[in-house]
Amino acid sequence: MRTTGILLLVTGLTIPGAARAQEEPATDPGNSATDTAPATPDAAEVQALEDDMEAAKKKIEAAGVEEIAATPVDTAAPADSAATEKPAASVEDDRPASVRLAEGGAADRAFGALVVLDHTLGVGTFVRDATLRGSRAYVAQSWDLRPTYKFEAFGHKLKAGARFLFELELTTPDSNPARRFKPSDISVYLLDNNIYTEPLTGVTFTGVARWFLPTSWESVNVTNRYSALALGAGANRTFGPVYLEYGFSFTKNLNSTKGLQTPTDVPLHSFAGAGRRGDALPLEVGDSYDNGLNKSFRLTNSFAVTYNFDEHLSASYSLALLNDFRYTQDNVNVVDELSSPFADAGRGRTDSLWPTLDVTYVLDDLVAKVYPLPFSLMASVGLTALHPAQTRDNGNLIWPFFYQALGTNRAANNYASFYLDLVGVY
Repeated sequence: MRTTGILLLVTGLTIPGAARAQEEPATDPGNSATDTAPATPDAAEVQALEDDMEAAKKKIEAAGVEEIAATPVDTAAPADSAATEKPAASVEDDRPASVRLAEGGAADRAFGALVVLDHTLGVGTFVRDATLRGSRAYVAQSWDLRPTYKFEAFGHKLKAGARFLFELELTTPDSNPARRFKPSDISVYLLDNNIYTEPLTGVTFTGVARWFLPTSWESVNVTNRYSALALGAGANRTFGPVYLEYGFSFTKNLNSTKGLQTPTDVPLHSFAGAGRRGDALPLEVGDSYDNGLNKSFRLTNSFAVTYNFDEHLSASYSLALLNDFRYTQDNVNVVDELSSPFADAGRGRTDSLWPTLDVTYVLDDLVAKVYPLPFSLMASVGLTALHPAQTRDNGNLIWPFFYQALGTNRAANNYASFYLDLVGVY
């Protein structure tokens, strides 16, 4: 880029403090009688000075540069007043670009949005047996919409947001009843990304409150859930190119009944059986515990590590441990002759592991060469798995290393899936 030089003339510029240091020392009051008056300049010298100033003014006008008027300076203001102070330097955000963008766009924009277009391919799609593959193949597309609003309150920068997530299965649904369109529960939340930064270690603590609304098929028809509340806290720290993050949350489900319900549009034999597999008559919704107890609350612990190769490319591994606790009910989860030796009596509990391996690339510079978009764009590819923490007999762990979810005859369970995401952040 070429630049053209511009001549600027600044007159009457006074720097507070510096001008005071260049002042002549005051005369001694005791010797005021001996002070002499300053000499009067010669008329020829005055005329020569005026001629020089006029010549300089003509040169500026010929160059097409507008003269800058002198800015009056309030000499009454002290040199260290707020008017002369420099603004405090903002804290540098050294997190990976993918992490910053995922948390909500430009910092100086109040309204923002994040949109994720996800394509998922379950590992059950690759099983060798053709008959099993026909029922286990899973390909789906989902949309994740997250509008946000940033504001300040009580000295903190907060973010309010909502999340709308729905899925469209592209293969034949393996469910009863078969549904291709599957909306998830809508949630609204309030997030503080920096409750406190510990000065010695540099660890930043975060907090979030979330409210779930029952918009999924399962919440409305199976669990009869009318709401859920979650509180979470986290901590993160950057070590050069490595970004570490830990999170914990408690979620309380507010269900109308303790037991899972049998939907009215599902044939009776598909759930209860009871020797009536031939009639396929719908069962009225009632307080039936044939399908087990609802989940009362959940504890979630999560950990993530992200390595930032450069300003565009990053790779991460995350792991979440989900502990779901069910409602209690008499004569349920009691130890008898049919119980596994590894089973625990009392409140039912389900433990799940959720590992994810992800590679993300920020596409802004590549896209800008073709067309400058008004938002940021990222692409992510990865492998994720959601599976029980233990085997069916509770005798062994299913380690979150993907192999046990992909192999050992578990591929047909579709515990693991490959995904390709396109993420837009405004």
